[in-house]
Amino acid sequence: MYKSASLLFIICFIAYILFSRQPDYFTSEQTFGYVADAGNVSSGNLKKYHIEPTHHPVVEFVAERDTLYFSENDNWFLKNLTANQKVEVIYDPGNPINARVYKWAGYWINLTELLILIIAYVLLLGVAVAITGKNSNEPLSDKELEKQVKYN
Repeated sequence: MYKSASLLFIICFIAYILFSRQPDYFTSEQTFGYVADAGNVSSGNLKKYHIEPTHHPVVEFVAERDTLYFSENDNWFLKNLTANQKVEVIYDPGNPINARVYKWAGYWINLTELLILIIAYVLLLGVAVAITGKNSNEPLSDKELEKQVKYN
């Protein structure tokens, strides 16, 4: 029972990941960009793309002949990026400002969703065990054995 319930949970989570990413993986395009320090980007570009002028990584990329900038302040994995580092960018061709760094950690999986996944799995498994009582490996008593129906 636990294997099938765990498999169903994992399949549902994978389906959630596939169809909840923004920009959408199936309709977006990919290109390469470079990491820049926000202090080295002009204030006009920072205002245009709603980026705070503090020193944090900003990604510069070219989409359809336009140079665009974006920042992902909320992603912990971008803190390890260095200036002028080449990164893969995924963006929405209809709205190129909607862009993200295309990495396994950050685009497909983020820390918040991973923690929620683990907590939800443990809670749901605990509820399933509490409801079904299938967690005990104790042998059945004589009374319970009599209640079982045998089909021969």
